[in-house]
Amino acid sequence: MMQTELGNLEEKQVRQPYYVACMGDANDPDTWSAIPYHFLKYGKPLGFVDDGLTLRPQQPKFRAERLLWNGWNVIRGKGRGGFQYSPSFLEAVWRPVREKIRGSTVISMYQLFPESVVTDQSVRKMFYIDGTLRQLADYYHVPVSARTTKEATVRERRGYEAAEAIFTMSNFAAKSVVGDYGIDPSKVHVVPPGANLSPELYDQWVAHQMKMGRATTGALKMVTIAKDWKRKGVDRLVRAIQIGRSQGLQATLRVIGCDVAQVPLEL
Repeated sequence: MMQTELGNLEEKQVRQPYYVACMGDANDPDTWSAIPYHFLKYGKPLGFVDDGLTLRPQQPKFRAERLLWNGWNVIRGKGRGGFQYSPSFLEAVWRPVREKIRGSTVISMYQLFPESVVTDQSVRKMFYIDGTLRQLADYYHVPVSARTTKEATVRERRGYEAAEAIFTMSNFAAKSVVGDYGIDPSKVHVVPPGANLSPELYDQWVAHQMKMGRATTGALKMVTIAKDWKRKGVDRLVRAIQIGRSQGLQATLRVIGCDVAQVPLEL
């Protein structure tokens, strides 16, 4: 669907280079659960993305600036957290790629562009996001002060308004873009993501299972890596499995990474 939507948009003008951006190196499988990496790996052969941008938010200089920024905000009564949303950080982290993206299309997997990109009419802007900053604050309770979140969502809205299209990974996120930010629904498209699993590796696994005489069907076995079990929705998944089991579902869930002592006994 996303390829079709991009193709329809592309008919309007001569094709520009398409870059994928995220908060980090979009070409690195260690970045954001490998979502940008797989998006590029399978999007390039289809011809609707060309390359990933490399942003470096982990540079040592940003660690020092984060400490100073948080300290100054505490002094001003704005609270801690949210340096990654700040205009100064966004401008600095995007500066190395600013010349490269002029006259191109950028698909951002992060909710904020720096203001210099938002106002740059030579750059066609699109988003592909799993949720909005408003949702991160309201549902996932990220440790960012209310004032900083409010300021960031104002700039987030300007980015969506300047974008040609906003693709979301769920109807839940799309409703927030439209309802919380007032974005024209015709610009918002829902494109569920695929699994971050190489088809080639999956085929190897199936072949191995068959060689060992193991069936590839049967009970559903799920694994989730969740240090923050509540933010990852493990409670909802466990309750869903309980409902499914009462209706005949054969399934197990292995949770890796969270402290069992912090999980309610009923889960």
